[in-house]
Amino acid sequence: MGSYIAKRIIQAGALLLLVSLVAYAIMNLAPGGPLAVYLHNPQVTPERIDLLRHQLGLDRPWYVQYAAWLRGLAGGHWGDSYYTGRPVLEMIAERLPATITLMLSAFVLAMALAFPIGALAATHKYSWGDNVLSFGSFFVWAMPAFWFGLMLQMTFAVRWHLLPVAGMHEIGNTSAGDLLRHLVMPAAVLGVGSVASWSRYLRSGMLEVLGQDYVRTAFAKGLPRRRVLNRHVLRNSLIPIVTIMGLDLSVLFSGAVITESIFGWPGLGRLFLAALNNRDYPLQMAGLMISAALLVFGNLLADLTYAALDPRIRYE
Repeated sequence: MGSYIAKRIIQAGALLLLVSLVAYAIMNLAPGGPLAVYLHNPQVTPERIDLLRHQLGLDRPWYVQYAAWLRGLAGGHWGDSYYTGRPVLEMIAERLPATITLMLSAFVLAMALAFPIGALAATHKYSWGDNVLSFGSFFVWAMPAFWFGLMLQMTFAVRWHLLPVAGMHEIGNTSAGDLLRHLVMPAAVLGVGSVASWSRYLRSGMLEVLGQDYVRTAFAKGLPRRRVLNRHVLRNSLIPIVTIMGLDLSVLFSGAVITESIFGWPGLGRLFLAALNNRDYPLQMAGLMISAALLVFGNLLADLTYAALDPRIRYE
């Protein structure tokens, strides 16, 4: 197992290096650039723009800039923001706790809802309950996150005054209860898509396992239904959904960009969205690398979970 993990880490490093190279090349070859906002400002002379371009190192070829950025990344310095002048890692460290809180809450909420819904739909195949749950899953899957967020704000915040409209805390109130009230709606918006996806995969997996001979044998031997479902059906149905759950780590991170913008959540999503609007290359590269790293890590975590779920799987 140790050699397999080491091999996967080396492969992940090579993949992330390739992703960074392609992303940096596309970003720097795109028309405009971080100084485009000054080009049509009559108060900024071409000489000042050339000076600023030289100070930021933008007058060098993109591959030279990439090599400098890569050396800084290896040394723990992800560059300085073109827009604020602050170190990128410092800006990320300020926003990271809020995003982790939101992502973990959405992940836990998705697990808490998807597993009962998927199991209920599988054990009551083609019943009215299964049809209702299937329709709800497909509806939620196709529902735009920004629309759902606005509907929640209109209903629970504006009309019923049950929850705050946006933000992470009320001014002067940093209690856990206040954080939970602000967290309910953004976590629901971020996690609802995963609920729909995971419940459908779990339903399909359980239906396939329920048709296996060993499950019918277990029922024929008189084992309790709950024990058969928990020990034989559910566990053997988890491998497909584990794959989706691992890949959804990066999906949750990407979805946080929209969710945090809707609810004014002070996390990385809003930071990277502002970097995109300002063409802040160092911050954009940080966001791309974090998203790619989450995708690779989620895939590795899913592979390792396979061995825990199915003893027949061995990694050499």
